[in-house]
Amino acid sequence: MTHVEMQLEFLRDVWALTPGHETAYAFLSRHHRGIDPPIWKDFPRLTKDIHVDDLSQGTKQDLYFSPKLFSQGQRLNVNAISGKVLFADLDDEYSRSAVADVPPRWLWETSPGNWQAIWKTVGLLHYDTFQRANRGLTFLTQADPGGWAASKVLRVPGSFNYKRNERGGDLLFNRGTDISDMMLRDLVNYGDQAKRMPSGEEAPGVVSSSDHLELLQSWWDTLPLSMRSQLKARRARDRSLTLYQLAGDMHALGLPPEDIFQLLAHTSFNKFVSRPDALWKLIHDAKG
Repeated sequence: MTHVEMQLEFLRDVWALTPGHETAYAFLSRHHRGIDPPIWKDFPRLTKDIHVDDLSQGTKQDLYFSPKLFSQGQRLNVNAISGKVLFADLDDEYSRSAVADVPPRWLWETSPGNWQAIWKTVGLLHYDTFQRANRGLTFLTQADPGGWAASKVLRVPGSFNYKRNERGGDLLFNRGTDISDMMLRDLVNYGDQAKRMPSGEEAPGVVSSSDHLELLQSWWDTLPLSMRSQLKARRARDRSLTLYQLAGDMHALGLPPEDIFQLLAHTSFNKFVSRPDALWKLIHDAKG
């Protein structure tokens, strides 16, 4: 079996955790870094129509996939189909002990020290339960806090990481116990407790312009045209109100607060450039 055939077999195994996966949409997304500015492109396909050729990786193209499946060809949280999958984007500071206590079904290295993982649950997770449990899993493992939404894409295992200029590592399999209903309840409760920002919590650090552009492109197809225009606007009549309304609308779309912060922090009308904690508080207040 070739390397690409093994990648496709892995993707089919993941997508098979969603009932009716043959007629559901998966996404193979590419971030084209070889052009200026870089471009993010989503490619929705019915899973039964995805073949080896679809996994070819061009030069300077990072390759991603959606662990969740969708009812339509738009990578929106509201289109996500119930399945038996949880996932996390484990950066170099994740909790090794938590991952050891709740071992994933699949684990792979995307660059030295950075990992991504997928867990299988015993029962079917409807949208609300998935969001709450995946948030809890993210906080429990100290994974990337912007990586728990249903519309998240992960790197294809073994693909070349052009952002780090490194080839990703091979898959590590764990065929241990699936996440039980009892463990799922614990994750949901943990996620609910961590959902709101405690008063006085520091804002995330503002990412670089290139990382912001990559984040914006990854969410681009999710954002309504009016929101895209607002984010690109040079000014706003009432900056505080505009930031508050955008944050509320992004919450409604299912974007994690950390991603909302990065998207708003880089707008031309961000009045809180020198006070990121004030922007962070506004984002949490906008959730209601």
